[in-house]
Amino acid sequence: MPSSGTIGTRIILASLAAALVIDCSGGGSGGGNGGPNGPVDPAPSTLAITTATSPPPVFIPVAAELAVGGTITWTNTSPAPNNHDLVATTPNWQLGRTLAPGESFTTTLPQAGRYQYRCTIHAGMNGTIDVR
Repeated sequence: MPSSGTIGTRIILASLAAALVIDCSGGGSGGGNGGPNGPVDPAPSTLAITTATSPPPVFIPVAAELAVGGTITWTNTSPAPNNHDLVATTPNWQLGRTLAPGESFTTTLPQAGRYQYRCTIHAGMNGTIDVR
């Protein structure tokens, strides 16, 4: 009969071997984003961005991904009289639109890159869209 030390060693070795197999096979709950050897989830082709006025005002989501050629719709879901404007802060696009409560604006981003924008009415209300 093996000693308790030998059994403990076997259990540890079996656990390490199982962890190595899971790690090498890409298993687990990593969400499928992959890495150098795994697949990358595709970016969505549509994106909906809304607003929130609870201090501080924010775009929801603050950061998002979008497929090349994808469509974005911003909707001002804040109550009156909270207008929000959309102003590009990176030179790779033109964006300048004010949204009253309930209004929406839709545009398409045809090229890969990082697109940043802000609301000039509310300091610190910024957003980023990574197009890939």
